[in-house]
Amino acid sequence: MGMNIPDFVAPIVGYRAWQWNCGGWNPHSAPLKSFNNEWWSPGHALAAICNASFGWAPMRGAEVVHGRHEAPQATCTCGIYAAKSFDDLRDQGYLRRGIRGEVYLWGNVIEHQSGWRAQFAYPKTLVLSPESLLSGGFAQLELGNAELMTYLDSLTAYGTDVFWVYEREQTILWSSGSGYETVGLESLHDALRRESSIMCEADRLRSDTHLPVFKGSSRLSQRELKIVRYLTQGLTNREISQRAGIGHLTLKNCLSHIFDKLEVSSRLELLALSLSKTSRC
Repeated sequence: MGMNIPDFVAPIVGYRAWQWNCGGWNPHSAPLKSFNNEWWSPGHALAAICNASFGWAPMRGAEVVHGRHEAPQATCTCGIYAAKSFDDLRDQGYLRRGIRGEVYLWGNVIEHQSGWRAQFAYPKTLVLSPESLLSGGFAQLELGNAELMTYLDSLTAYGTDVFWVYEREQTILWSSGSGYETVGLESLHDALRRESSIMCEADRLRSDTHLPVFKGSSRLSQRELKIVRYLTQGLTNREISQRAGIGHLTLKNCLSHIFDKLEVSSRLELLALSLSKTSRC
């Protein structure tokens, strides 16, 4: 079931990320939701509603229009947000969160320097990555093929092409014209097996107090090596911040520097590199 975009308008194509509701969905939820918990129902356009008019503003210190009004407004913060490119999405910190993709925007659309706020929106394409699996809970699940396909089927309900990105290569996973693609499914299953092996090795190293030594580790500072060690131990960002004695934004910048120095683009690649000298479980 897809969505028929009105043919009397030329929709803008933006870029955004969604949370993946892997716990199942029903008429009161949906497979995807915004990071402000707005459900995106398959086959139905998301219509913007101004929460600021009800006394809630999404941005601290933002100027808002009081009273009920149609969203978005130039003098308010309401509307459905989308970035102008994946680079802008990365700069805003969303590229490694949930599922990313293209989104149609139409109706009243207000342009900003790096994105738009729109009245109506619907997913154009969806892109899965190893980070999508982590945010969706797959790292903690022992999925059989039938269970995995059930989760993927929830995304195909949008009727939009679904892509899989792994190790910088993007392949089609499902298309509205031909359904599931074998190459994409095989790549996805290979990644899940590899991730399971890496997470298993990370569990074995949870009590390891030594700094990791691996290819490229000499490029990292002592603090960066400690962060890598905490990652291999399976700690969350909050736990790493507490252990390292640094704030969330500082940790985010450290991770970005680590990725750049080691020439990796995801936590999964970083874990694989840092565990490459150890035996698999």
